[in-house]
Parts: sequence; C-alpha cells; structure tokens
Amino acid sequence: MNIMCPNPVPVVTHSATIAPRIADAAPIRNAVALMGRKGLKDPALESMRQTIDRQSMLLTRLLDELLDVNRIARGQFAIEHEPVDVRDVLTRAIETSRPLIDSRRHSLEVSVPDQPARVLGDALRLTQTFVNLLNNAAKYTPEGGCIRLSASVRGAEIEVRVKDNGAGIEHDMLEKVFDIFVQLNPAARNALGGLGVGLALVRRVVELHGGNVEARSEGKMRGAEFVVRLPLSIEQIQIISDQEHQAPGSIRTLRVLIVDDNRDAADSMNLLLTSMGQEVCVAYDGPCAISAAKTFKPDVVLLDIGMPQMSGYEVARALLDDGSAAKSGLVAVTGWGQEADKERAKEAGFAYHFVKPISEEALRFILTEVSAASPRGIASGTAK
Repeated sequence: MNIMCPNPVPVVTHSATIAPRIADAAPIRNAVALMGRKGLKDPALESMRQTIDRQSMLLTRLLDELLDVNRIARGQFAIEHEPVDVRDVLTRAIETSRPLIDSRRHSLEVSVPDQPARVLGDALRLTQTFVNLLNNAAKYTPEGGCIRLSASVRGAEIEVRVKDNGAGIEHDMLEKVFDIFVQLNPAARNALGGLGVGLALVRRVVELHGGNVEARSEGKMRGAEFVVRLPLSIEQIQIISDQEHQAPGSIRTLRVLIVDDNRDAADSMNLLLTSMGQEVCVAYDGPCAISAAKTFKPDVVLLDIGMPQMSGYEVARALLDDGSAAKSGLVAVTGWGQEADKERAKEAGFAYHFVKPISEEALRFILTEVSAASPRGIASGTAK
C-alpha cells in the first residue's frame, strides 16, 4: 500500500543549493535497479543500463566528496574524536575497495601491527581516507599489479603506507596531487578516473586528525606510495611507553612544580600527583614559581599560561634562562588549544601543550616521557 504525505516537511541541509541535487541521484539508482530486475532483452539496452548505473555511482561519490571539501573550507566539517583502532579502520577500507582491486586482478599484501593502534578520531572519515588511497592504487596500476598496505607504530604515531607498482608520479607533481581537481594522470582518464577530489579530501581529513600525508614516487611508471601519519591517543602512547621503558603501571618519582593562580586547580592537581607517587611543589603566581624552582629543581613544570603579574610564557623563559627547569619537562596548561596557541607555546620553549582540564592519562604520559628522557628522577615509585 502506498501512503502519500500531503504536506511533506522540508529537509534542512548544510548546503541548501547543492544537497538536494545529491538526493536526485536516488531515483536514478532506483530506476536503474528496477530495470535490472525486470530484465532488458536487448543487449545494447542492458549495456547502456550498466553504464548509467556506473556513472550515477561515480557522480554521487564525486558530489559527496566535493561537499566534504567545501565543508572543510568553511570550517563546517564535523570530525568525531573517539578512540579508534586503526587496524579496524584498515579492515573496513579493504572490504570496501576489494571489489575494485579484484576486478583489476591486482594482488593485495597487507601487514598491520599485532597490538592495537588507537587514535582519537572519526572511524568513518578515516575509513574513507584509506578507501580513496586503495582505490587510487587500483585505478592507476595496470591490471595484474601489486598493491601493498602496511601499518606500523613509530614513536607516538601510527604510520600507514599504501604502495603500488603502477603509473607513478612525476617529481614536480608529488605535492600538487593533493590540490583539488588535480589528477594523477589526466592522459589515463577513463571510466575509473575522477575529478581529482579524493586526494584533496584525504589530506584535509588527515590534517584534521592532527596528522600528515606524503606522496612518494621514483617517477613515471615506477609506482607510487602514500604515507599517512596519525598521532596515537595518549592512552595508547602510555601503554606503549609502559611496555618499552618500565614495568606496566610503574612511574618513576619525579619533582613536579605546579604553577597556577587558581588555587583549587593547583591544590587538586597536587593531591592527584602526590597519590601517583610524585614529589610536588605548588606556586600560585609567576614570581613565586621562579623562586621555588631555583631550589626545587623540578623535572616537570605544569605551568598555567593566563596568570596575573607574569604570564606562563614569561615564567617559562625565565626558568629556561636560569637553568631552573629543563625544556623536556616544560608543560603548558591552558584553556586555549588553537594551532596559533600551540605554536606560541612552542616558541616560548614548552615541550608539551595541553588544554585544561588536563587528564590523569595525560599526566601519566608526561611523567613517563620525562622519566625515559631524563636521569634526574629522585627515586623509584609506583603509580597508585
């Protein structure tokens, strides 16, 4: 039974002028599918039906990607920040790209870590990223080629490589391939080709996750490799650090100087760090912090940026100038987390930048990193 709504409710979209046109693809796809179920006796008509099906799928994908790029440019691109195991992302990407890879008779070699490699990110967008890279490798590699997908943990990052033995990239195009509407090989444009949107989207999604992507090739017809680097979650880094540097759960006792004009925040942080077995000194303003550091000689300084009398930037420079603190343990703790704020903290000498409120996991990461980098820990302690 068909039920018609006499007063349909209008649908609100991010782009009122473009989104409805994407919805228009649905009737086309439905009509093509129905034609296939009914069957077309004329082979020429069936061939045209299949062409319409393929091209409508391609147009829908291209429009979706164009909308995503447009949203990113406008700052309206939503990225979820949840724990995601990159291995699961790659598994889903392989499943999505497998039909294209198999249709071109490519071999696919896969190598991923045995242990979880978690990042804070958007599983759907990351899957889309690696689908684009795998599809590009499949499209621009002659039939019967070889594609290799590998992932490995390197320090605080997970590095994913997609390598093929296909058409390759000229040296002067290695950076340009990430620009919108730039095609890897316009001369090879065919039914599998696109408009040069996929790689632009790849770069933007990776950057929104705090990572970077790089294209490599030795030249035309010598294959290509795309390297994606994503920062691991603090929790994952902590697990790796525990495995590499010490017994699981143990943190060496360090001298920690807390500097914050918010007494409640400073005192509660003092209690938390003390419970973790750390030796703590608290200062509620910049001048007191500089004075205390000369005798306390902290391994780690948790330094609030927005303070009266002296800002955190000024205190950091003073501590570094007189040798009261090492740069490796200088931590900016602030309410501001934009890229400009991170750059300013880096210029002031901070080794780390965290947005308030700083979590226990972040503290464990800092203490573990400083313990591994510096021999100045005063004793052996265990986190509680």
